[in-house]
Amino acid sequence: MLFSNRITIEQFLVMGVLFGLLFPLTIILPLFRLAVWNIPGLILLLWIVLRGANRQMFRLNNFDLWEYSILGVILIYFIMTLVGKDFISNLSHLNHYISCLALSFYFRRNYGKIFTTKHFIIFAFISVGLESIIGLIQQITSSEFGNIGVYFGKTPETTELRAIGDSSMGRVIGTFGTGNLVGNWIIIFLPFILYSSEYFQNKYSWVSRIIIVIMSLIAIIMTISRFNIAIYLGIIIFTIFLYIKKNLKRKIKLKISLISALILFVMLTFSVGSLVIIWEEVGMMKKAVEFRFSDTFEAASQTGKHTHGINARMEMNKGALQAFIRSPLIGVGYKNSRWIWPTVDADVPSNWIYQPHNIYMVMLVEGGIFLFIFYVIYTFYPFYKMWLLKKSNEPILIAFFLSLSACIGIQMMYITFTSPIFAGVYTMILGSAMGYFDQELIKLKEKS
Repeated sequence: MLFSNRITIEQFLVMGVLFGLLFPLTIILPLFRLAVWNIPGLILLLWIVLRGANRQMFRLNNFDLWEYSILGVILIYFIMTLVGKDFISNLSHLNHYISCLALSFYFRRNYGKIFTTKHFIIFAFISVGLESIIGLIQQITSSEFGNIGVYFGKTPETTELRAIGDSSMGRVIGTFGTGNLVGNWIIIFLPFILYSSEYFQNKYSWVSRIIIVIMSLIAIIMTISRFNIAIYLGIIIFTIFLYIKKNLKRKIKLKISLISALILFVMLTFSVGSLVIIWEEVGMMKKAVEFRFSDTFEAASQTGKHTHGINARMEMNKGALQAFIRSPLIGVGYKNSRWIWPTVDADVPSNWIYQPHNIYMVMLVEGGIFLFIFYVIYTFYPFYKMWLLKKSNEPILIAFFLSLSACIGIQMMYITFTSPIFAGVYTMILGSAMGYFDQELIKLKEKS
């Protein structure tokens, strides 16, 4: 069970918000872009207001620099959007993004009470497992199974699994409809699965960790998302390194029970059998991954070549910097950075007419230098908190470090953290991280 045996109304609504994030359905209203998670979120807001009114108290004091940075992002973004192009049409999107930022406030202030580290880990297991299973089914059946956008509203452009090169291998797209989003989700929650052992004392809990890690590894490779694959492997290698370093100076006793040995045997047999059955698909996957990575290195070595990868992103960054230098104080407003390309000297492919694929560049162009500063504080202040906890031995601290570090990398390659599908996930993690760090700092002060 995700929460305690006695689930409160507020916990039930929080659970609705979390699982609503897995359903990428939105509808544009006159003043608001409504996502699935917004529905329990708005009910939760109403519940908090009514509860506060009933108790004649609202606790919205004691702000620190991090929370003031959120207010700064909201205020500047709104002003720049107000004076920018297409204010009315962009307002609904901006208001939804503001609702995502509000999640940071809530999860920080309620972490350890309504929502705990154990809840966070369980949600990581469930969500990563769900996306991995759906992705594997999509690849095996070559179908849109689980792609929620197919079943509601206008059919999305991702209704066909995208072929890679001259292979017939497609990209798994999970419930989100995009391989990059699936990869991003797996990456930011993977560390909480890897470092969860101290929160679950069942001696066979390692089995579920191994299963989830194996499934997620296969799924993320099948997204054929180069950057996500690289970060995933980096997290695994870092974790293995820490494990070896921790156990290097002591003799590790190999102690395995009959049941554990049987479980390992069954898992190994199942894995080998599965590889034999889908050997042709494995070959296509290998070919597709090789094509994607060879395309990356080829593009990196040929200046000016059109590509859907590194070179296109670098051109976008160059154009964004030009637009920022031209107007360093006044930004173009929320989502309007997608219209700058005809006005800058950047060779951006016509089918890449989006916001710059670097969130920091987006903030510079859409809000100017002050929005950029506030967003940098919002993003990096948690690392300052982590530095204050450098003497802590809590493994989940490492999980937050890896997850937030991966998020920084993702923000420099994708625009997922400003999208209505994914922005709420990132802000929830940031708020949870700050809430966890606050609690650990209190514990350290009590010990000293």
